[in-house]
Order: sequence, then C-alpha cells, then structure tokens
Amino acid sequence: MLNRAGPAARLGWTALAAALLCSSSACGFEVAGRLVDEAGQSLAQAEVFVIGQRGPRIFRGRTAPREPAPVLARTQTAEDGSFRITGLPGQPGDERRYVMATAAGRAISWERITQDTDLGNILLELVPPQPVSGNIRDPEGNPIPHAAITVVKMDRSKGPRLNMCPLDNPQLGDIGRISCGEDGSFEYEYLAPATSLQLLLAPEGYVTTYGWLAIREEGYIWQQPHGDPSAEPPFSGWLMKPVKPEELSIRLPRGAAVTGRVFLPGGEDPAQDVGVFIVAGPADESSAARTDADGSYRLDGLPPGTKRVFMEAEGLVAPASEELELRPGESFEGIDFELTEGGCVTGRVLDTLTGRPVPEVSVAGTSPARPAPWPFHFATTDEHGVYRLQVAPGEATVWVRYAPSGYAWQPQRPGRERGKQTVQVAEGETVGDIDFEIEPEAVISGVVVDFEGKPVANALLVYSLYPEMEPAQTGADGAFRITGASPGTDMGVLARQEDPPRAAFVSVTAPEAGEEPVDIRIELSACVRIEGKVEDTNGDPIPDAKVRVRIRMPGMTYPLGEPVTTDEEGAFEFDGAVLAAVHQVTAVAEGYVSTRHPSLRAALAEVLAPGRVVLKLDKAGEHP
Repeated sequence: MLNRAGPAARLGWTALAAALLCSSSACGFEVAGRLVDEAGQSLAQAEVFVIGQRGPRIFRGRTAPREPAPVLARTQTAEDGSFRITGLPGQPGDERRYVMATAAGRAISWERITQDTDLGNILLELVPPQPVSGNIRDPEGNPIPHAAITVVKMDRSKGPRLNMCPLDNPQLGDIGRISCGEDGSFEYEYLAPATSLQLLLAPEGYVTTYGWLAIREEGYIWQQPHGDPSAEPPFSGWLMKPVKPEELSIRLPRGAAVTGRVFLPGGEDPAQDVGVFIVAGPADESSAARTDADGSYRLDGLPPGTKRVFMEAEGLVAPASEELELRPGESFEGIDFELTEGGCVTGRVLDTLTGRPVPEVSVAGTSPARPAPWPFHFATTDEHGVYRLQVAPGEATVWVRYAPSGYAWQPQRPGRERGKQTVQVAEGETVGDIDFEIEPEAVISGVVVDFEGKPVANALLVYSLYPEMEPAQTGADGAFRITGASPGTDMGVLARQEDPPRAAFVSVTAPEAGEEPVDIRIELSACVRIEGKVEDTNGDPIPDAKVRVRIRMPGMTYPLGEPVTTDEEGAFEFDGAVLAAVHQVTAVAEGYVSTRHPSLRAALAEVLAPGRVVLKLDKAGEHP
C-alpha cells in the first residue's frame, strides 16, 4: 500500500534548497502567510511549497515525457503557523504558480499566485482529509498488482478552472504518486471533501488512461473515457453514478504493441537512441520509446484504433509508417524505418504593420514524416525572425502556429487558410524565402459591475478566443484586459460571480489592426433557470440522469457549474443559466446514448415554462 512517511521525509532538502539560493534583488518576489485548521487554529511544522506549472505540450504523445510541475521552493511553518518564502524568480502572474501546504492528518490546500494575490497575507485552511480507496482491475475483473498511479492535478470542484493545482512531481512523494498493492487496491489520504483528482494510470500492457476521481456527499464518482483516450472534452460520456468506497473498481482495457527497428541512412547500421512514438490520443503518455543499441524499439499499452508510428531524431527524418489498425492485446512486428537527411524549409516572420522581423514565433508544418492532421514539425524564429523547419522529402505545408506576446495569439483565424504555404522539398534541398506576416494583437478592456453599477472584483471571465486559453479575473476595481485577440475576430465574453451567483454574456468584435482597444461594460444579473425532463424514446421518464449545461461561444462551449440529476419523474432544474446566451444541454444516463438540446436561448419568460426542454435518450445499442 502507501508509504506512510510524512512529507518531510519524502522530500529532498538538498535538491530543493538550490531553488532558494537566489537573492531577492535578482529573483523577483516573495510570498508569506499563515496556515490554520478548520477551527482557525495555527498549524506549526506544516510543509509549504511553491509549485510551478509545466510547459505546454508541443504535441500529444511526443517522445520526451512532458516535464513535471517543478517544486520551486519549500519551507515549514513556525509555531504561530506563519511562513515566508523569498527569492522566487520572475513576477507574480508571469506563469502559473501555486502555494501548496500539507500537514500530518490534513488534506492538501493551495492558492494560485496571480497579479492580484496579496503576497504577504496568504491564508490556507487545512481541513481533515477524505480518504480515497479503490482497486485497479483488468477487463475480466482480475486485480492488476502494483500498478503505478500518478496524481496529475487536483481541482476544487466548486471553483473555476484556475483552481487546478499540478501535483505530478516525484519530489512530492506519495502526494503525487499512488502505489497499488498485490491485490490491486490503493489508498490516497490528502484529498479534501468536494475535491477531485486527475489520475494517470499506466500499468504495463494496459492502455494509458487519464480519469477524474471526485468526492461527493453521496459517494465517489470515477470519470473515465471507457477505454477511449481519444475522447476530448466535454466529457459528457464519462459520468457515472456515485459508488460506495468499497465498490470503486477502475477497469483498464488491454493495450496493443508495436515493435520494429530504425536504421541510419543506407539501411545497414542501426540507429541508437532515436525517439519513436505513436499519437495514441490526447490522454496518451506511454506511446513513446527510444531505440536501443540494436536500433530496436517497442511501444506498449496502445489504445485501439487506426494509428501511425513516427520518428524523432536529431538532424534526420523518416516518413511516418502506414496506418496500423491496433486491437486490444495484439502486436505489430517489423515496423522498420530508415532515416534520411531530409530537406529544409526556411523563411522569416515579419510584423504586418512595421515590416520588422518578429522573434519567438512558433512555426509548424506537415510533411511525409508528419502527415496531417498532427503531430507537426515545429521551429521557432530567432532574433532576426528566421526559422528553419526540417521536413521529410515530398510535399510540405508550413504556417505560423503561435505568436509571442504583443501579437495575435493564434494568427490563423478559425476557418481561414490565410498564411499557409505548400512547397515541394527534395532530399538534401533547402527551400527558402517562405515568409509570413503576423498581426499585432487586438485588445479588449472594460469593467464588470453589478446591477447597482458597483465594480465586481475577482469576477471570472471566460472568452472564446481559443479553447486553450485560460479564464481571466477582474481586479479590485472590476477592470479587466483581454489580450492576444486577432484583429476583427468575433468573440464571446462570459463574466461570472460565484457569491451571489450572477453572470452576463456579451458578444464583441476585436478592433482591427492599429485601432484603439475596444472598451466594454459588463453588467451582471441574476442567473435564470432551465428546467425540463429527460425521457426515453417511448416518452417514459429517466430518473438519475445527469444533465449538464454549457454556454455556447464562437468556436467553443463552456460548462456552467456542476451537472444536475433528474428526479423520479425525469425532471430537472438548473439555476445557473445566463440571460441572452445560447446554451447546450446534455443528458447522460447509464444504459442510454448521450443526446443534447443544441441551441437553447435562455430568456426568463421561456426558461421558467415547464417542459421547455425535453431530452430524448436512446438505449445503448439502439442508436442508429
């Protein structure tokens, strides 16, 4: 089972002390505060960490595992529960950082550091934990012994997504790792009530699986894409009924395997230490390997589906494999590759308005080594705005992927091919002068106020530039500033206040290049109700169905609160709808196929009418 040693015994003092050897003048800022229990009493000798956030994944399934969330600093609280950590690099808000604390017999607590954080008065409350236990089993129900489980991150279920705290760092010991016993059972002792864990399960021979384990008053809820790591959010298909702790059993599907060899140019000498990977889906982390001295590789734990094998070698390339139809428990052998010199595409990226070169621009491309849709080739422009992209011989398509601060975050506007260029590249050839221009960012600023016109501090703002962008928050004066928009882009802005629950949605068009920032005023109003029924195709009510409401924005949807459950009559009520916004309502029930009401516009008079929304579910297996 678990290592019961306390956090102090599990963490390496020597390695962490190096992070603190930095003068305050050279390293930005410090944090200070106090730890208390649920009664407000000070907690002495508790562990306090500052955790960073790992960098973005260039593409899912890359050869090198993504870096774990770094532990930047560590200390212990004094007798009065106070702590102080100095010498933190950068400035607050530069990147995602968290102050995290734990103590014996207490659940983890944390706060994200932002520009609005009171750095000298951080107060963390450590409550008694809600122990979590369960077991890991194979498709037939047999235990999987000694499976390793990584705690990727923790989420305060009632809060915004900003409250996710990364925990995947070996220095955190059994805070970030869970070990299963011989009988496949596991325990975790650091979770607070009404909190969720994202877990990564990767036992050898089984499909690598991400899932969410949530604690609710009625029991545990395990959310898993039913053995399909290619499932993307929203995870409506994951919802399961709450179960008792002794009934929590996570089943993992068996994975497929691919083996082969990689050779240097000429096809005779083996290529050692070459990265080999399969893009096996957004949840995959185990689909990567490196060749040994004989040039051999083996990829295990692959989910079923049609996949390709890719190479990643310094200065050399190889066309991707043909598509492989992977099946659970089956293996493909003899998937061999011969590396070649390949070719190169090069050019510059310039500012549209000034014509000056732009450094730190991410340029992407496809070629026979990286066929569409992804993963891509990547390169970054230097101080002269020049990029060099190595590709496999054949047709290559190149475009600007992401731009640095001060420019449109993603210059390629959705639905437009502007800027993509396709060229033919021969073996050993360099194709030059493939240049691009990018636009300076458009800025949208404004203020969020209540119905009396008073500024609303710490309101959560979700804006539909691109799904990958994180929500923002208003300052103490209710002001906000949204950057990175492409000029002329239509977008939606959702502003929300948790207590009391109020919200507003506005549509806005970003200013064109060179124009002044758009300034908007968002007035929050009380949330309204969506109510209705969930029925089967015969018109009979479906009790205990989960109904989730999302708001629709240009290019994305955003979940509003927690799912609600239908009663014995199949009826439900959701009180978090937003006036003048289009909502997407999804129902999920055990044994039925998910469906949705795609375009419900919430207007007060309509939403309160009984039966306004009726969702019909087909039984699983009967859906055409």
